[in-house]
Amino acid sequence: MAIYRLTGDNGLGVDDLVAWLNASKTGTFLENATIIKETTHPLTPPAGTDALYGDTISITKDSMTFQLAFIDSINSGSGPVNYPLADLKSSDLQTSYGTMSFRTNRYFATRKGNCMLCKNGLLIGMNVIHTYSSTTLLSNSCRLCLTVDDNGNLMIMHSQFTAFDGDTSVAYNNGISISKTPDYSSYWFTLVPASNFRGTSISNVALFGTDTSSELENVFLASVSQQNVNAEHPEAVTLDGHDYITNGRIYIRDE
Repeated sequence: MAIYRLTGDNGLGVDDLVAWLNASKTGTFLENATIIKETTHPLTPPAGTDALYGDTISITKDSMTFQLAFIDSINSGSGPVNYPLADLKSSDLQTSYGTMSFRTNRYFATRKGNCMLCKNGLLIGMNVIHTYSSTTLLSNSCRLCLTVDDNGNLMIMHSQFTAFDGDTSVAYNNGISISKTPDYSSYWFTLVPASNFRGTSISNVALFGTDTSSELENVFLASVSQQNVNAEHPEAVTLDGHDYITNGRIYIRDE
């Protein structure tokens, strides 16, 4: 299996992301997924906020749908608001399993960054922009992973973005959220791998639900990482003869 790369154009459109995934999905966990530019039920900002969203990509696999949108601008006033960037829902969009958000009050945006796809996972990069009187790049971050559990259910693993007026960067987020699926409750935990460029130590992810548990064979978390964790860029690495895609904390095995 090959590892596929998409260079982000720092834009708001998803046409190239949709086309790239459809052209590359054969043999991956998305092979039987429906991947489209969403026009019927796009992600939208919270009611009562002054925000503009770009396009939404929709990925539906079996009974679950993943949606992702980029944000053109935010100006919500004085109070902090969570703006949805990505979510995982039932395919009828009635039940939410997990949401990635950008918590801020104003003057920020997210644009399309670099992405990587392998047999068992997809890493999506986002560029965080400060939009007030400039378009200063605060962070070129990869905090979102789409993968599947061993029942074939889509799941998202991610960290949140948080930034407020006066911030000149988007702080590295120590928490990772693993989304809820029909079988497992979502949970949030702290993970700060040691950056040791002479070694990497990774462990399987295990999920525990009501009267059920599951070890995710191809999903790993790092306690020590050769990847520069603070850089948060998607990278491809080889460990013990296996290829992985990683953002420094989450490692997804290709073969």
